[in-house]
Order: sequence, then C-alpha cells, then structure tokens
Amino acid sequence: MEWEGLRDIVDPILEALNLKVNRHSIVKTIQQTSEAIVELITAEVEGQLLSMKFDCTSKMNRSVMGYYFSFGLFLGVVELTERHTADYLKRELLKLGQTFRIQSWQWYSATIDNATNGIKAVDLIQEKQIDDVCEQFFCNSDEGTEGEDGGEDGTEDNLDEIVAMCMKNLEINQIECVRCGAHTLNLVVADATKIAEAELKAVTKIVKAYRKAEYQTSFKYSGVAMPPIPNQIRWNHYFLMLRELIKNREFFAGLGVKHPMLDLSGSWKVVDDYHEAFAPLYDATIAAQKNDCVISQFHLEWLKAYGRVMKLGDNRFRTPILQSMQKRQKTLMSSMPYKAALFMDPRLNFNGSELFLNPEKQKIVVNTYLFKTSAIR
Repeated sequence: MEWEGLRDIVDPILEALNLKVNRHSIVKTIQQTSEAIVELITAEVEGQLLSMKFDCTSKMNRSVMGYYFSFGLFLGVVELTERHTADYLKRELLKLGQTFRIQSWQWYSATIDNATNGIKAVDLIQEKQIDDVCEQFFCNSDEGTEGEDGGEDGTEDNLDEIVAMCMKNLEINQIECVRCGAHTLNLVVADATKIAEAELKAVTKIVKAYRKAEYQTSFKYSGVAMPPIPNQIRWNHYFLMLRELIKNREFFAGLGVKHPMLDLSGSWKVVDDYHEAFAPLYDATIAAQKNDCVISQFHLEWLKAYGRVMKLGDNRFRTPILQSMQKRQKTLMSSMPYKAALFMDPRLNFNGSELFLNPEKQKIVVNTYLFKTSAIR
C-alpha cells in the first residue's frame, strides 16, 4: 500500500470516498468487508431452496474448489489440502454452507461434471439430509409420547403418523445431481473419437512437425496460422486442429508435396469426416457455456446437434455419436430437477408434446417439484 505507483492510483479513490488506508488499517478493512459480504449472502439465501454448482481444478501443485449458486451468486474458492475423496468434498461443501447458515434441507440440486467423487459427494449430502429429516421427526417427537403418569399414551398411533410425515418429507427434501451439459457433450466426443484415435494421432504428429525451424519460413510468408496442437484437457481439441487444416487445405496440401514428411494426402478423408460430424457438438458446447443457457435451452441445443448428426450421409462417426448421445441422454433425464426444468418450458412441454408420458408428468407434480422450483435460487 505504500508503493508510489499504487498510491497514484488508489489515493484519488480514497479521497473521493473519504477513507484512509495504510498497511495497518487494510487488514481490518478487508476483514470488515468480508464479514459484510457474508451477511449479505446469508440474508439472500435464508429460507430458499438452492441449486448449487461446484468444480475442482489443480494447477501449480495446488488444488481448489469453486462453489456458487446457479442464479449467479459466487460463494468462494476453497483450497483442497487432502485427497479429493467424496467424503472430503462433502465436508468442505457443508462447511462452506455453514458459513452462510445454509441448512441441509435447502439443497435442491447440484450441477457437477461427471467425476465419480463429485457424484458420490452429492450422495453423501443426500444421506445427511435424510439423517436430519429423521432426527427432526423422531428425536423431537419423543417428548410428546408419554402421558402425565409417565406411561405411554397413543404411542403406536403417533408413530404411524410420524413415519408417514417423515416419508413424505424424505420424498421432497433430497438433493439430486444435474450433469453439466458441456461436460456431457465432451464425453460424447470422447466416446465417438475412439474409432479413429490412431489416424488422428498420425495427423497430430504432422501438425507438431510444422513447428520445426525448417518449415517456419513457409508459414511466415504465407500468413497461415499454425493449427493448434490437441490437448486432452481442452474440449474439442481435435476439432479445432482439423478446422484449421481444412481452412487452409490448399496450403497444407502444397506443404505436403514439398515436404513428404508432412504429406496429409492419406488423411484428408478422416479430417473431413471428423470435421463434418463433430461440428454440431462443437456448436452445442459453445452454446452450453453461455451465461444465459439454462437447462431447457441446453436440451434444445442437444436436440439440434442430434438432428444435425442424424442428417449426415456416409460418415463413419455418425453411428457412434448417435449411440453415445442416446446413452448420455438417459443419464441426463434420470435427474428429476433436469426433467422439471424441461417440464416448465413450453418450447419442450407444449400441448401434444411427447417429451413426457403422463405417468412421468404426474410424478413431477406429485413430488412437488413444480412447487419447489418456485422457491429455487
């Protein structure tokens, strides 16, 4: 705070706000601001049903977990210092929730990637909800089961009523997973790419060779950009590489004639097929990452991608993509919060729509998910 360059930027702001900040007061100011933000968030989520999202990442030998609500309220980043087991993630999630006085019954859904530990962590939170509901109905009911003389008075009748009420609450107070749409699309890509993995790696080897010094002059004077090298942790990594090859096909074909080591003449078929087949999935992935892409909008993007792939002609990737999408869609639709979101969108659940059978519609209503979604934040 005492560096002259920083003071030149900060001092006019502090003067306008009539504040004094130095190395001693900054700690207190940050603490007070942090406490005020916690109180604001606590007031915002009090008594609300919550749809949360969380994800973990590792970089530079450190691991962190980001945690926020679907309506745009970011709660924070927690450094993870232990193995990312389901139990550890559950404890960190509940601990952060306690900071904002969030009770277990408030958790409605958790949007996560398809990692096993994340899915299991949500299951453990669900077990905590079940324990809390049972404790509420059975432990708190003990006081009223004895008569004035100390004997039991109507215990069996009361127990049946308590069990019925407990079971009803367990039906509607359980968190469920919602799979991340972009991650699910990436799994479809991974599934369908397997049939041509060897050919794509051969193309990748040539693309890496473009970086050698003896080929740099050709790129420099042509103005053609280097195709990106595929990275397993980057979504659509093969598609992005092949798109650049197709964009400048004439240049890369000529480069292969001039330098036989860079010859792609035997690979253009797989390049074209892959680019054609995976373009719909790439477009859907980009759409799924937009801030305004809610569940029902993602499902529409999913259906559009499925339809575009269906229309492909003689393309080796058509069947594997469709089979994987059918399999992954069953997983998506196994989540009641996911189905409830589709149920509420008239673009999908219009009069005469066959998206849901009548028993499914009744189940959504009976389980009060429509009532619950009115309170979700």
